[in-house]
Amino acid sequence: MIRNLGLYSVLLFITLSSWWLLEQQQSEEGVPIKLEGHSADYFSEGYKKVEMDGMGNPVSILEAKTLTHFKDDQTTELAQCKITFFNSDGSSWIIQADAAVLWANGNDLFLNGVVHINRAPVEGVRPVQINTSDLRVKLDQSYAETDNWAEIITPPDRTEGTGLQMIYSKPIQLELMHTVKGRYEMQ
Repeated sequence: MIRNLGLYSVLLFITLSSWWLLEQQQSEEGVPIKLEGHSADYFSEGYKKVEMDGMGNPVSILEAKTLTHFKDDQTTELAQCKITFFNSDGSSWIIQADAAVLWANGNDLFLNGVVHINRAPVEGVRPVQINTSDLRVKLDQSYAETDNWAEIITPPDRTEGTGLQMIYSKPIQLELMHTVKGRYEMQ
């Protein structure tokens, strides 16, 4: 009988321990996971978005090596960002940066660091290359600006200054704001 009492005690201990462990595991599974601070809620690799007009012609193409969306402030971070804007005359503007942030409104884009802007030549339109940094773009207004140094190259001419404002749709406008210097070749 004493031998059975020891066996029953061990079995009771194992049963109670198993029940307690099962309760602990179930209570931990029921607790929702909280995201801390500025955490991503989704991401994409090899992202590409094409915006079309009413006739099905491309208006813009946004490409990024990676896209990461953040739930807390609804911003979207883009790595190796490239945006192509198409104009009705057949010309297009390509804006590239290593990093960019698209604000929650889906309209304000901030390109961080070095930014390269190019317009390829088309009949009657000279090529343009712009080098600058920290560019702010208003997508719905076809407008971009920076307070930093910028250079505009339209071979064989080169103009540089501080601060740039540009409208990249018809009529195209490029304006350097301060300390403007240029080199122009006469033909």
